[in-house]
Amino acid sequence: MAVFRCAVDISDIDVDAASANGVLVGRAAKSFVPSTAELALGLYLDPSRSIAESTVDYHKGVEPPQRPGRQLRGQTAGIVGYGAIGTYLADLLAASDVVFPLAHSTPATENLIDATVLAKMKPGASLLNVSRGELLDEHAVAAALDSRHLGGLAMDVGRAADQRPSPDLAARAGVVATPHLGGLTPENAFAQAASSVEQIEVMLVGEAPTDR
Repeated sequence: MAVFRCAVDISDIDVDAASANGVLVGRAAKSFVPSTAELALGLYLDPSRSIAESTVDYHKGVEPPQRPGRQLRGQTAGIVGYGAIGTYLADLLAASDVVFPLAHSTPATENLIDATVLAKMKPGASLLNVSRGELLDEHAVAAALDSRHLGGLAMDVGRAADQRPSPDLAARAGVVATPHLGGLTPENAFAQAASSVEQIEVMLVGEAPTDR
């Protein structure tokens, strides 16, 4: 017997219980990597030049002020967790102008970005999270924004339902947030479906699917 999910996240499946009962758990390939990395770059660029703020002003019929931007040339990006997305984007905290927490979400990495880590970041640096919401201690992040030690926050994930940004944090001035759009592209949807079909075919002939 086997259970297969057409997605990468299987955190809502009790894998240990499945294994104990002889049930194989499979999942789709990590085809979301390019689309999530591209969104990360968009979230990096937007607050640096006040793109969304100016657009919202124009949509309201208000002439936006000429907000000074921040040139990205010459800046340093620090990547926490050099996995698939980190490699695609491709000591840390004190030298980085923007920090990308991209570590795997495990009990050991919950609140990885806490008050201690934030204090080590360069004053005025930005934080950009497109990985998992639980990597951030959101109370510490809010405090760092209030003190202006943290210069900006962009996020596609958070601790709200379905990994969406927490509304209170997303509503803050200077925060750029999107509702968990990282892998939401037709290309990724097709690739995950194709991966699922391929791996089910493998399982039907009695072989174990690859965990890609």
